[in-house]
Amino acid sequence: MKCIICGLYSGENKLCFKHAAAARSIAENYSIWQKAFNISFEEYLKRIVENKETGTWVAEVAKYIIESGDTSILNL
Repeated sequence: MKCIICGLYSGENKLCFKHAAAARSIAENYSIWQKAFNISFEEYLKRIVENKETGTWVAEVAKYIIESGDTSILNL
């Protein structure tokens, strides 16, 4: 199977190991952002994409979720 974001080999998963790690990071850190900024998940994703300090893979995952609405990739 190929990663739905970059097309690299992903085994039995939707995401390659780099994008899967990024998705886990997004999922794990949302509660921290929500408490600190009182923002929705959608706003959280937008801020991730807009932040110049965000890593490439994390930004790609956030952008994919924004564009597709597919949050199932966060349940890894």
